[in-house]
Amino acid sequence: MGKLVHALLIIGTLTAQSALAAVVEQLDYRAIYKGAFSFGRSLPIADVQFETRDPGGSSSLQETRVTASSENYEHVESFYPMRYRFRTWASAADGRVVGFENYEQTKRTRHRLYLRDDEGTDFRRYDLGDGAGTDVVASLEAGINPAAPPRDEFIDRLGLLQKIRGHRLAVDEQFSFAVTRGKENLSYDVRVEAIEEIVVQETPVEAWKVRLDGFEWDDEGRLQPAHRPVYIWFSRDARHVPLRIESHHAIGTFLVELNTPPAIALNRGLN
Repeated sequence: MGKLVHALLIIGTLTAQSALAAVVEQLDYRAIYKGAFSFGRSLPIADVQFETRDPGGSSSLQETRVTASSENYEHVESFYPMRYRFRTWASAADGRVVGFENYEQTKRTRHRLYLRDDEGTDFRRYDLGDGAGTDVVASLEAGINPAAPPRDEFIDRLGLLQKIRGHRLAVDEQFSFAVTRGKENLSYDVRVEAIEEIVVQETPVEAWKVRLDGFEWDDEGRLQPAHRPVYIWFSRDARHVPLRIESHHAIGTFLVELNTPPAIALNRGLN
């Protein structure tokens, strides 16, 4: 089930929320697994929620978050219960990542924050489970940047999703992004493959089919594939709402599909 984390992080993830933060977009999804462990059947495994938050006022930061939980799926809870939260704080001006939080609770719990260092060129890690960095999180939630301004173009994987959404999309359009996981950096090639009609909540919707290829550097400094291609279908309106994500792995296929009715998701941000 840990393979689900990758798909959740591309779209373009349980603490107290800032009272000042306003939800400007909220979309609900369902994660589905199909493979050997489900005997070839499509098996819902988690509910996923995507949000964009704006602290408002004079804040220069925008927060994007994805949360996922298997609590509504007894067959998963009895075997591999999971709770995930991924949050990213980025500059509202240029989308460069300031910091990002990863919370993963499965058989064990891991809770980390990565924040720009004093030079603005690398990231410092805080282990929030040990109590480190809670003051930094509070600042980020309030829309206050406690780090040096970013001096490079790196974004995290939630930021990657938002960058694609804000890009001009056209068939055969291609672009690349520098992406960080905190300790490791990757390069992502993005290509708009086609316009396809897909069915969302029993409603036919035209969508951009986009392919993402991630690459990482090996010990000799050569680029090699970091994972198999990931496909995302975005709505063709100005907001480019993620409608479906498909990620293939050795153990099967993971889908993350929009569970918000299209009439709501495609007409206004907050359902």
